Amino acid sequence: KKKKKKQDKTIPIKKRLTLKHKQFIICFSGSMGNIHASCEEAEVSRATYYRWLSESEAFKEEIENVTEMNVDYAESKLMSVIQEKNVTAIIFYLKTKGKSRGYVEQNEVKIDANPFMQLLENLPDEENK
Repeated sequence: KKKKKKQDKTIPIKKRLTLKHKQFIICFSGSMGNIHASCEEAEVSRATYYRWLSESEAFKEEIENVTEMNVDYAESKLMSVIQEKNVTAIIFYLKTKGKSRGYVEQNEVKIDANPFMQLLENLPDEENK
């Protein structure tokens, strides 16, 4: 006897999206994730975009994928500039990725815990009256 294979009932993300969703995602990718430009090009309102994000996991997942690809692209460009020995890019990278190694800017703030004592110290002496 041959066993019947269980059919995969999951629907691929692409099939769970409407044509309008897909059109928006293409615009979103083409505009490097610019929401305003994507809404204008796809002819949807910003409110619709946010509604889609909250209502459709498939749409949200595709938007996150595009956003991650944009971050990957920006990181690759940053690494290219670092390889060209750009000091600003090197410092930026270390401040963001090298925090665990101590590449963190710290501000020193001196706090006077007792301003009343400071006022007393500035009062004129009794002898000088």
